[in-house]
Amino acid sequence: MPTQNFERSMQEFVAELQQEFSHYRGPECREQERIEAPPIPVIVQPLDQQMEPQGKPFSAVLRNISPSGIGLSFGEHVEAEYVEIQGVLPSGKVFTTIIQVRHCTPTGVMIGGNFLESQPHDIV
Repeated sequence: MPTQNFERSMQEFVAELQQEFSHYRGPECREQERIEAPPIPVIVQPLDQQMEPQGKPFSAVLRNISPSGIGLSFGEHVEAEYVEIQGVLPSGKVFTTIIQVRHCTPTGVMIGGNFLESQPHDIV
């Protein structure tokens, strides 16, 4: 669980992340605009229902972001309903967010989740 008290709005958080990836101009097939990210390594910490760490953190790669969520690549299936994601953007800024896992392929190749408005998120 993050120890900092974040005050940034979700819209500001997503806008800054999207600005980092604004170079992508490929086709979009989803209802919400999704921006493909350059491969950014992230640390993912599975969380329980109380947003406490559950198991060991693992490495993944940030793949894309939209106003409502984020997509990651990973090599295994994720059982946790929530995960905290931390990474460093190309600009050197560190970001942290918590998502609810909404999709995970059986092999874990793609993990997709929605941002939780009620949970900490920031870029510093």
